[in-house]
Amino acid sequence: MSRIHNADLVRAFAIIAVIAIHIRPFNVDALPDHPYYRLVELGINQLCRFAVPFFFVVSGYFWGKKVRRSGAPITTTNGMVRPLLVLFPLCCVLYLVPFEFVSRGELSMHGVVKVMVDNMSTALHSPLTLLTQGTSEHLWFLVALSLTAYIAALFLRAGWIKPLLAVAVAFYGIGLLGKAYADTPLGLHWGFNTRNGPFFSTLPFVSGYVLSGQNRRREWLFHGFLCFMAGALLHSLEIALLHMHYGTKVHQDFVIGTYFMGLGIAVMALSDRKQLQIPILSACGKMSLGIYLIHCVFIELLRATDQALDTPLWEEEKVFLIFGLSAGCVRLLMALRAAIDGALRQDRRVQP
Repeated sequence: MSRIHNADLVRAFAIIAVIAIHIRPFNVDALPDHPYYRLVELGINQLCRFAVPFFFVVSGYFWGKKVRRSGAPITTTNGMVRPLLVLFPLCCVLYLVPFEFVSRGELSMHGVVKVMVDNMSTALHSPLTLLTQGTSEHLWFLVALSLTAYIAALFLRAGWIKPLLAVAVAFYGIGLLGKAYADTPLGLHWGFNTRNGPFFSTLPFVSGYVLSGQNRRREWLFHGFLCFMAGALLHSLEIALLHMHYGTKVHQDFVIGTYFMGLGIAVMALSDRKQLQIPILSACGKMSLGIYLIHCVFIELLRATDQALDTPLWEEEKVFLIFGLSAGCVRLLMALRAAIDGALRQDRRVQP
């Protein structure tokens, strides 16, 4: 299946949005003398929430295309999930390293090892959290995507399409009641972060699978835009009402409208329109998973710089700096892997 360049381009914008969520530019804690920055920070943070459901939708779309061609959902899922299950423990070890303190030069090698051991000990005290998000919060995406793909594969192998949709909706509802809607009369208080696991990933992933059975059309661009705008409006309205009536925090990962924001952007990205040519960003979009996994390292490495600078210019530029450093690191790792693979192939050819 040929690549959809629009999707790669939007992946790049989506991963920039994820970085913005994690960095929180114009955070009032960093800029206390500028009260209006709170609205700017909140607007950026919540508008960027389309990114994660978008990634789940496009993952479900391309997974669905492969499943429809092969007719073997479990085998297809094994091929998709296997590298994720390798990356997850590797990243868990990576994020035991206290990068912020290393960048400050405050720890010796012995101190680094001690902090890593302490971090691992702390993580082991919450085994469910460790299994579902690892040693860094953003790693939940790998586990959620893997669980969702297998859930979808099992239902599809049994031919249970409508039950799968019902379960996906139910999961999303449970996730909401345990997170954004937890303070409402119907809220759930389990002591478990329902962002983790398959709760918020299954519905967009299954939606992507449904889209994979449709022919891409030019009209998707307009339909997707309407879906995104309606989702953004609903998302904002939900946040406002929850905050006013129940005191819910305004920074939320998911509400109902968030799903439609991600779905709308995904439909736009998958539309059969003439590709917008930005080769550099499209190339970065192909590396979106690697950028996602590595970008928190650079956030920690630049933590001291971020705390020392409180200028609007820095707040504007730091997202793109992290994005550029992460993309460069991934490109370097890819080149290194290609060189090693080439050397191994050459070595096998010259062996008697």
